[in-house]
Amino acid sequence: MRYYVENHDEIMTDINSEIEKKYNGSIMISRKERNKRKKSIRFKGGRRYKKSETGLKKILLENCNSKYFTVIVLVSGMTYICSNMYFKYHFYTGTTINCINVSFKSIEDAEKYIGDSIDNYKLILKGRGEVINVIDGKDIALGYNYEINSIKEKQNEISWIKSFFDKDTQEGNNILITYDEKLLNNAIECLDIFKEDNIITPENPKFIYSNNEFVIEDEIYGSKIDKDILIEKIKKSILDGQEVLDLEKEGCYENPEYTKSSEKALRIKDILNQYKDSKVIYNFGNSEKVIDMSVMGKWINIDESYNVTINRDKVMAFVNEFADKYDTVGIWRTMYSTSGRMVTVPGGDYGFKINREAETEELIKNLKGNDIVKREPVYEQKGINTIINDIEKTCVEIDLSNQHLWFYKDGSILAEGDLVSGSIANGTITPEGTYSLKYKDKDSVLVGEGYRSPVDFWMPFNGNIGMHDAGWRYNFGGKIYLTNGSHGCINLPHSLAKNIFYNIEEGTPVVCYY
Repeated sequence: MRYYVENHDEIMTDINSEIEKKYNGSIMISRKERNKRKKSIRFKGGRRYKKSETGLKKILLENCNSKYFTVIVLVSGMTYICSNMYFKYHFYTGTTINCINVSFKSIEDAEKYIGDSIDNYKLILKGRGEVINVIDGKDIALGYNYEINSIKEKQNEISWIKSFFDKDTQEGNNILITYDEKLLNNAIECLDIFKEDNIITPENPKFIYSNNEFVIEDEIYGSKIDKDILIEKIKKSILDGQEVLDLEKEGCYENPEYTKSSEKALRIKDILNQYKDSKVIYNFGNSEKVIDMSVMGKWINIDESYNVTINRDKVMAFVNEFADKYDTVGIWRTMYSTSGRMVTVPGGDYGFKINREAETEELIKNLKGNDIVKREPVYEQKGINTIINDIEKTCVEIDLSNQHLWFYKDGSILAEGDLVSGSIANGTITPEGTYSLKYKDKDSVLVGEGYRSPVDFWMPFNGNIGMHDAGWRYNFGGKIYLTNGSHGCINLPHSLAKNIFYNIEEGTPVVCYY
């Protein structure tokens, strides 16, 4: 299809004009180019026809784009000018003053907004275990100086567009926050975190003996606050306008020096486990008492610097408790007499007595050497029976009320008979108690106030009181001791004294009771 074109000359003029515009009049179009464009129009019967309409559409489109560009430039320019005027009296976007956002606010509005924010300010102290404490701005007379003009003066009104792309537009502490120092200190002192019932002191991991080895218990972080650090952090938070202070993150707590996974804690565990096999088995004749690391482990002391030592005081405390339980010297004994009575025998000097100092040193030696040993305690004094029942098998039982004696040896009665004890009338009674036979001697002379008595068999057990034969007596037992008793000794028939003398050993318990 072909189109009839009128006004050929005018069209050609427009084409040339558009070509000149395209090249800004700086480049001359060659004749060849111009003829090429003219060929796009054909003549027929004195008339011209356009071979294609593409070139014309392109020219018209370029005209349209040019007009749009002009409009955009004009609108942008007006927007920029208006924004310059706006930000001359308003803060840039993203502007914060002491953490208070005053974006797009005028100085007057910003002052009011900051004032309201400070009036309602509260600092929340977030502690461990979801513990919350609050410092109210009203309680510390919180305020500020209201001089924020200088902040706005630093913001050039023609540079406002930069604030939309610059994330760091905070102005920081550009106003002077004020508070009453005395009121703040008082508010801090009144915080719940400083009440004694709420304070848990931090502790390093502990080491316990469990299932035949030492294990590490978790450290205790506690809740004890470093007051100096807290005061510093609170003041900074207030000046910065922060509303939440995380005490954990800000390092306000006193923490244990070591944790369960600390290298030093693991090394101490290895050292302790070198002692884990230590064991002392006390031999009490027909019974034993085992002291292993469940007990001995408590004697090992680990100081704050994780130095390992054996605490002698703890070992001594154990020995004292142990000796109080097993020592029998001076104790009151309750027993069934041979006559069938239940009697209680006070005191005396017979029995077992552990040497507490020597036993303490021996236990420390056993622990350090990681010993496994079976032994007796280190005794200061020993009885002849076992420590568990020290008068069970071999003893002399003297019933002062019935004036009768039994001599047991290895659980059997070896000898028995009547006796005469100290005089009740003269006040020279034989004292009760459990005593040990000090020695035995033949052909002795007993000397006292107003008397001198030779004897064949002398067996003292309580000072100058002892058992002996009494050749001057013809009768024994009964009620003789009430009016005609001895000076305190146990007078025996010659044969009974002899039998006992040749079968008894030093240290044998002599039990006297009424």
